[in-house]
Amino acid sequence: MSLATGGIGAGGGGGMAMSSMAHGPNAMAQTHAHTQIPSGGHATAGPGVGVPTNLAALGADLIDKQQSGLTKAQVRNATDKPIVAVDLYGVSEVAFYPPGEADNDQTTIKVKAMGKAVASGSDLMLKQNDAAAYKAVRNWLSKGNDHLPAVLQTAVLEAVSEDGAKVPRPHVLLGARRCSNLPKAFKEEPYYPCVDDTPADGTSAVIAEQAHANETVVLRDGTLDGSLVTKQNDFDRVVVDVKLLPTKKHMTVFPEEAVQILLAKAQSMVHNYGPMDGSDVKEIKEDDDEDPLACLEAPIAVAIPGWACQDASMEALTNATSSSNAILLFQRPVAALAGALLPRPVKQTGNLEQTKLLAHIQNDSAKENQSRAKEALKNGEDEDAVDPYLPCVVLVGLTPDGLDLTCVQLSSFGKGNAHCLFGDYKVISNVSYQGEGVNQLSKGMDILRANVDRLAPESETPIACITYGQIKDQIACKGALDKALAQYSKNPQPDCWGKETLQLFSTKEECVAMGTAVLGAVSHGRIKALSDIQTASKKKRARLGLLVQNVAPSAVAISCCYNKKWTPPKVIFDFDRRVPAGPFAIDLNAADCAAYRANPELDNLEEAALKFQGASKIPDREEAALNFSLKVLQKQTRDGPWITVGDSISPLCMTSADDDGKTDKESTKIACESAILELSLTTTGLITSILTSDGKSVVQATKSARNSKILYYVGILFATLFFGGFMFKSYWDEHVLQRDTERVLQFYKHMAPNSYAAGDERNARYLVWKYRGKKDRLWRRLEVKYNHPVLNPWEWPDEPENEEEEDEIDLDNDKSEKTDEEPKDETQDEPDL
Repeated sequence: MSLATGGIGAGGGGGMAMSSMAHGPNAMAQTHAHTQIPSGGHATAGPGVGVPTNLAALGADLIDKQQSGLTKAQVRNATDKPIVAVDLYGVSEVAFYPPGEADNDQTTIKVKAMGKAVASGSDLMLKQNDAAAYKAVRNWLSKGNDHLPAVLQTAVLEAVSEDGAKVPRPHVLLGARRCSNLPKAFKEEPYYPCVDDTPADGTSAVIAEQAHANETVVLRDGTLDGSLVTKQNDFDRVVVDVKLLPTKKHMTVFPEEAVQILLAKAQSMVHNYGPMDGSDVKEIKEDDDEDPLACLEAPIAVAIPGWACQDASMEALTNATSSSNAILLFQRPVAALAGALLPRPVKQTGNLEQTKLLAHIQNDSAKENQSRAKEALKNGEDEDAVDPYLPCVVLVGLTPDGLDLTCVQLSSFGKGNAHCLFGDYKVISNVSYQGEGVNQLSKGMDILRANVDRLAPESETPIACITYGQIKDQIACKGALDKALAQYSKNPQPDCWGKETLQLFSTKEECVAMGTAVLGAVSHGRIKALSDIQTASKKKRARLGLLVQNVAPSAVAISCCYNKKWTPPKVIFDFDRRVPAGPFAIDLNAADCAAYRANPELDNLEEAALKFQGASKIPDREEAALNFSLKVLQKQTRDGPWITVGDSISPLCMTSADDDGKTDKESTKIACESAILELSLTTTGLITSILTSDGKSVVQATKSARNSKILYYVGILFATLFFGGFMFKSYWDEHVLQRDTERVLQFYKHMAPNSYAAGDERNARYLVWKYRGKKDRLWRRLEVKYNHPVLNPWEWPDEPENEEEEDEIDLDNDKSEKTDEEPKDETQDEPDL
């Protein structure tokens, strides 16, 4: 399953610590966006899909990043194969986009509608009382896909027959775990009137099996390993027992296996059609030497309604293809819009003409743009600075299984080729109901209108309402829409969705299949456009022909159990959230669990968790970690129940393994100190989770924290001593150098007072530096040279003070003449230095 958690391993970071989560009954389940989360929380936030930055001209280099399983290698390998599109949740209408590289042809519509894969639509009809058909199905179920072509040739009925074994709409059972969880309508006509809830023990299961021995199709609870008794875990599955021969037992068929036959039938139908140039000439290929499995290699694209965008269903549908290429999953309203906006080819001339819908959108857009330009000129504003008019449309899709209501904003007209006249679809909101039918249409329109006003108040009022699906369903929708729009017209409000502004348009039954084929071609890079971004060589860069900004048709939440009681769900991805989204990281901590167990009504969990850290609280943290559980929930419809995705997990608990690396039921459970759970959501509701942890137990984590603290202070001490030692050494060396320099200067001053060395400080410093590390040798050499020991500056005797003789000045002339002559004699007696 997609919610398989990664094993206890290294890594994982970011997110929000549980200790910082808000107060409440599920306070520790509060989460926020991881730092790697894409921008855009709701439909009005940043775009979910950016313009590719490194697209080459070839179609093999243009791929859709929203298709997580699609790789460039798969795109290159599928260049010579058509893209097969199936409206599985409608009546299995089939269309295809021919093989080839990307082009920008503005005059040709290449996508081709093929009709229904089988006459029974989305129901699977198998031949009864036919030994060859029974053998083919049995070999396929037991030996694999190599025998699937034989099933298509011998076991599938081409026409509706009362003698066949009918598996009604198996896609509604995809991902179902137990019959009791299915909607009530699925366990009645025209679906599965014979339902068997598996008893708890094997004996009762055998009795129940014998009670339905004469039934052709029985819906019951089963398991992946084929056991008759369910395990009440994520390995349980709803299965269909089919009886093809009266003398044989029922054969167990999983819903995804029944869907695989329908998809393979569509692949075979397109493979046998020719030529692949989109013309109306049909021929059946006959090649006896061709590999029978070649017809199953074409990529498959399927449109998914909003009410079916659930993790278990999408995982089962992903496994329901026999092609080596990744299955392409698209939201059904977006596919219907892509098909509705296709121009109509004229058979006589081969040219393209606008449909009524296209003409209405373009005319309304032109009028509004002209009106805005005139208003700008009237106000003296720049005409080019006026915001362009972006039309909005409402799509209504009804199937026997549910209802879809969607509002989409269109932009970038003329950026793509003829298949994508509008280069950008921005989905604003989606409202869906399962099994409710047309009775919920009025209620859904009210909710959709409120969501659009709340999420995109700046958007334009929708100008068209497009219905899609079977003709009878569109007629039913039109009647309900007329009543709803008439009610809006009675109570006019700003941006009213009345009959005056919202014009109704219907589409052909193959509209969804053709739009799905277009989206598949866009994902494989066969439809491209030129972006407004230019490269360094001033050439426009290639981009996908259609950029779709989807919203989440389902909601995702988590629920925690701290002490035998589950908290209310905490929503992580809400409805109408921009998708793909994630990863969202949730930091799980044993100290927070212990604090919450002690007092669930704490106002500040962060401060309380600090009290449970340290060695003295190890028993409390271990008990809290071992009893902590978490489960992921998903809601398909806004008023529907929360459905558990997979089994509940114990993220803070790991099981010790033996010497061979194996674990058993008696293995010891070890409490972990912390873990990180990351959740991601795709455009069709598939959830991906990654659980990471360092694998340290509570005791190990405490020791590690204590050792880390000790190492921290030891590191500070070491750094202080290390760098402080250098500083002290530098200071001491300078002090010793200055001291010895003064010693040398004092020595020369006393022993050679009239020499140059007596006052040359630089020479003294050089001598001290030259004899560094061997000062005793310097002192000995000076002592030998001057026959006097080198004393310290304070050891030299004080110099006698010379008494200055006071000169007597006689003011008499004679005396002054005599005194004037004496300095001359003194000057002559001074030594010449």
